Amino acid sequence: MSLAFVQPLHGAAPLPLLRAQQTPPKAPPADGMKSSSLIVGGAACAVAAGRTRRTKVLATESRTRTVNPATNEPEDPKDFPKPSCINETDNYKESEALTQKLMALKGKGESKTVAIIGGGLSGLACAKYLVDAGHKPIVLEARDCLGGKVSAWKDKDGDWVETGLHIFFGAYPNMMNLFSELDIEDRLQWKRHQMIFAMQELPGEFTTFDFLEGIPAPFNFGLSILLNQKMLTLPEKLQTAPALLPMLVEGQKFIDLQDELSVLNFMEKYGMPDRINTEVFIAMAKALDFIDPEKLSMTVVLTAMNRFLNETDGLQMAFIDGNQTVRLCEPLKEYIESRGGQVLCEKPLARIETNEDGSVKCFKLRNGQEVVADEYVSSVPCDIMKRILPRAWSTDPFFRQIDELEGIPVINIHLWMGKSDEEIVAATMKELERLFPTEIGEHLPDGGAKLLKHAVVKVPRSVYAAIPGRNKFRPSQETPIKNFTLAGDWTSQKFLGSMEGAILGGKLAAEVVACKAAGEPTKGLKEVDPSILAKKDTFVAKDPMGVKGKTPIAFGGGEVLGSGFVPWPFSFRLVPEGRFLGR
Repeated sequence: MSLAFVQPLHGAAPLPLLRAQQTPPKAPPADGMKSSSLIVGGAACAVAAGRTRRTKVLATESRTRTVNPATNEPEDPKDFPKPSCINETDNYKESEALTQKLMALKGKGESKTVAIIGGGLSGLACAKYLVDAGHKPIVLEARDCLGGKVSAWKDKDGDWVETGLHIFFGAYPNMMNLFSELDIEDRLQWKRHQMIFAMQELPGEFTTFDFLEGIPAPFNFGLSILLNQKMLTLPEKLQTAPALLPMLVEGQKFIDLQDELSVLNFMEKYGMPDRINTEVFIAMAKALDFIDPEKLSMTVVLTAMNRFLNETDGLQMAFIDGNQTVRLCEPLKEYIESRGGQVLCEKPLARIETNEDGSVKCFKLRNGQEVVADEYVSSVPCDIMKRILPRAWSTDPFFRQIDELEGIPVINIHLWMGKSDEEIVAATMKELERLFPTEIGEHLPDGGAKLLKHAVVKVPRSVYAAIPGRNKFRPSQETPIKNFTLAGDWTSQKFLGSMEGAILGGKLAAEVVACKAAGEPTKGLKEVDPSILAKKDTFVAKDPMGVKGKTPIAFGGGEVLGSGFVPWPFSFRLVPEGRFLGR
């Protein structure tokens, strides 16, 4: 669940609602919107303050005023530039090298026309890197807006609503490379290197993990934990360390082996204290995959921690200065189209038609149009892929392993707040009152902040459920079908189901297509797990169910259930039991 708060100012002073780090956009939207953000107990909350009369000030101001929630004291305005160590990591250089490889393939072999279904980050990234390699992608998006799980759209008043909060971490090398390649790095608003936690046992109180400048990883993370005197006791910290040492020593090999264990199974195995779960893992699990620690694979948590621990600026975070559809997806569209590609909305797929040999004949759209190309890519969610899988492929173990993957239901809530008497969404407001007792609640002299309106954005199937034992079923981007490739954050790549994973999944799909076109070797197919191969004789050919309906939900996106929307909203995941960062 994620929340966004706004208060239309109409020239009035803003409420002291959420002790925010105020960050006017470097390139503010035309209506002069101002945004501010707050890391709330590990959930990232942003307050968008509506139409203001200070447009001229906002257009020139690029400084960030911070408020330390541990003391509620404002600090001097500061600029937070892009962290210096991001471009120096091995992961960043690996991503950069892949970009250079794709660009070097341009002119090698025949230029291919590539049809891509799905205009989310993965599909757009795939198209971007295909044009870099000299090919002609055609992106076919079913909805009237781009972005998929990061999409945003306007309400009847012309205001924006988003599919939840999205944080851009320093440990997202492919995302950081993409911003650089599109020359839009100035759209990222970097925050101070600090994690802020709402205290579970002390409502209204906050504590921080402060990362000291100049201390390299992983010592900066360890020191920030040791210096904090509120979160965990020293014995609890010492009790936790032995369980995490193998991660640091053995790296990804150890991490991958933990996929069969849930977070709680891992804690029990290594004797970790229960408060680690209460104070950290509950919130971390819900932030990473929207599920509880007893259901989440420990590989997911360790992968995230490994990135953050081993990269000095891995936990540095930024927000984009608007919504992702306008500020990220549109630049991608412009980049692709300026180099000969196409990005088309409102082009829902009816079915994938195949030739006698099983290869793709065309993408048949609902309007009857047949899109014929040299190569075909799917960047739709795993749940949608299962529904459009052609009959000719339905007994192939490579594709049947996707049956083992399923998306997680997610709800994002946007709330409008101001000094009015509108009805409050009771359950949500009760939790917020607990977290912010000095700003919200009827116990306050003026009754506290009141809810003006709200909207619910529901995504019945979001990122794949990373329950124990799922990683082995995530397929490679290359498939057994000679002209068909998979993209998407649920395909096999090392950055989990996330924006970073979506970008990398699309980039790897582009690599498959480009290498085949150039006559160069690919990485090949990922081996199908023996548990799937053991059942192959029981698979029965079946026709695809297809995608029914015309709503965003039908196509795997988010849809508004509720009334009214927020101007330039940002949102945060409400994590009732925990306090950790959003995605």
